Amino acid sequence: DYFLTAKWSVGGDLIAVSDQVFFGDEANNSKPLGGYARVDLRTTYQATDNIQLYGLLRNVFDTEYGVYGT
Repeated sequence: DYFLTAKWSVGGDLIAVSDQVFFGDEANNSKPLGGYARVDLRTTYQATDNIQLYGLLRNVFDTEYGVYGT
């Protein structure tokens, strides 16, 4: 995270997943499900000592990924 001011911060995450074999294909006879990377961004603002505003943007590039296959 990076603090733009004492009360406001921004940050992000990169989630990377490698190729995965299909469920039931532990012998790897089929082409695997492709890997992917997802980017998420977030921001927080400390309005008062007891109130924090929070925003999250998941999957910034709005791409669909296969996460399971049989």
